[in-house]
Amino acid sequence: MKFTSKVTKVVLVLCVLGGVAIASVAVDRYMTKDKDSSGFDFFLARPAIAQEAGGSFLDQEAGISAYTNLGQKIDLNKIGTSLKTVEAETDTYVIGSISVPNYKGYSREDVHCFAHKDGWVVTYYRNTEPTSKIISFRNWSGKITGTKLDMGLAAACDALDQKAPYVRYYHFKYPDAVKLMVIVKTNSGNSTIMIPSSFAIYERSWSNGQSSNDYARGTLIKIDGIAVSGEEGRKNEEYGAYGLINPAQLKPDMFHRLNVSAFYGAIVLLYRES
Repeated sequence: MKFTSKVTKVVLVLCVLGGVAIASVAVDRYMTKDKDSSGFDFFLARPAIAQEAGGSFLDQEAGISAYTNLGQKIDLNKIGTSLKTVEAETDTYVIGSISVPNYKGYSREDVHCFAHKDGWVVTYYRNTEPTSKIISFRNWSGKITGTKLDMGLAAACDALDQKAPYVRYYHFKYPDAVKLMVIVKTNSGNSTIMIPSSFAIYERSWSNGQSSNDYARGTLIKIDGIAVSGEEGRKNEEYGAYGLINPAQLKPDMFHRLNVSAFYGAIVLLYRES
């Protein structure tokens, strides 16, 4: 496999069984040219709004989040009328839900939206939901072009007739996690995955984006022959299925056999390098 990136440090290893190919995945953003896997990674940074008005709500409610600041005052009435639901509203901020473009028929994929009058816009999933829920497999074309949080943030900014000047990520439940990595595999056979012990892992999660009830089950993603989830499948108004991986299934400094028998599946890591 070949990757386009500046390789600074190896943090994850994938290799196709049988010695066909070996790939090193670096901390830097990358995209594989091999047809059976792809992915991305990025740094996590706490937004300044977390220290300001409304920040305590996000600390209690939010999990994985995407955010921006528009650099100008926000008309809360304008964004409030564009929200699908309104959960809380004050003189300084409004919180509600917004449909993710391309997922409007799947209401469980809706993202929560926090907008502050000082220009902050935050989209997030709750801290009870796995980070892997952000993966967008809708209209999958063989590569990752964005997340559901990206799409929701863009939709919120569009409602304000603005474009996000930047997009950054943060996980409010795991403030010590500073990086997020996603590895996507298709049903092209077994691979192996190894996580270095230099990683402090805060969450391991999985996602399967197949839209069929039969093909959106955790049994279609296996590590060392054991399903990541034998029970969890796609619920009504969800596009795919996602859940947490037991740490015992993905121990550090060990090569684990990864098998994806659906069209595609993803492994997501929240971590810090020690």
